[in-house]
Amino acid sequence: MRFYMVAIFLILLTMAMTPIKSFSTSTLVPTPDALSAYQLGLMLYDEERYYAAEQHFTLAIRQQPEFTEAYYGRGLSRVALKNYPDAVQDFTQVIRLNPSYVDAYHQRGWVLLMLENAETALTDFNRAVELQPRAAYLNSRGEAYVALGDTDAALEDFSLAIERDSEWLAAYLNRADIYAVSGEVDAALADYNIALQLNPTSHDGLLGRARLKVQTADYEAALVDCNRLLEIYPEDAEGLLLRAEAWVELGNLNPALDDLNHLIEHLPSAQAYLLRARIFQESGALNRALSDYNAALEYDPQNPEGLYRRGLLYIQLEETDSARKDLESFLESASEDDSRRSQVETLLGGLSN
Repeated sequence: MRFYMVAIFLILLTMAMTPIKSFSTSTLVPTPDALSAYQLGLMLYDEERYYAAEQHFTLAIRQQPEFTEAYYGRGLSRVALKNYPDAVQDFTQVIRLNPSYVDAYHQRGWVLLMLENAETALTDFNRAVELQPRAAYLNSRGEAYVALGDTDAALEDFSLAIERDSEWLAAYLNRADIYAVSGEVDAALADYNIALQLNPTSHDGLLGRARLKVQTADYEAALVDCNRLLEIYPEDAEGLLLRAEAWVELGNLNPALDDLNHLIEHLPSAQAYLLRARIFQESGALNRALSDYNAALEYDPQNPEGLYRRGLLYIQLEETDSARKDLESFLESASEDDSRRSQVETLLGGLSN
């Protein structure tokens, strides 16, 4: 799921946009010792020395157990240290001390999403939106809806976030992703374009638009976005794979093989092996193709594409039993609306005769 692949980045982005509050927002006046420890914690946090920051926020809490902002600072430090359960406890303590502390609800919601507790995260985001219907909180609630599979509610929140702040990059990217998956190509492209106007080097913007261009067979345009993406993020695995796929569709096999060889050497995946196997198979290097299909299916044994293509290759190699086994496994793993099912059923009927 895209959300879980980028959630850490989004948490850190949210942390950067939501500075630790000054103690002056609380009704409590810190003691000099607590205040000194807290201020040092702030300095260390800003320097990205998160473990030391956590220790000083803890010292401030020991000096003054009701110090709300110290709990919040320690919670953010623990998020940065990937100590998510303890971060949840700190944000919960902030909310106990100040039930209107909106950023604590927001941060706790993000950590709960990281812990794959989307329903409880949604409750926190709802409360944050009730307190302050800001673009950041609406966008975060939309992310929770995505995790729960409610794309209609997610689209509504992403749109509301954009209404609140027409330059909220993440909302455009999230809405574009939903449009792309649902086949609303023009709407997805419009949102990716706006996102890239806001930030021309956006990783998700370049990658999402390149993905969309490949899906719509606009391979030249996909290459432009992939090349730009890989100038900035040269080891991006999906970017390399998309560029290789575009090269293949344009008939330029050598640069495609260069990208795939690099991927397989440094970032191997079933998809990279499958695409390289397809090149080998179509160019007549059947044994090399079989080796790559085998490697792909070691990574993902129930991959329908791998089972389908290896089954066809076994037919070419006149290995009937192996072909039958792969094609039967394909029927078990492929979706019911896969257009290749009828062809495979026909092939299996022929292999049985």
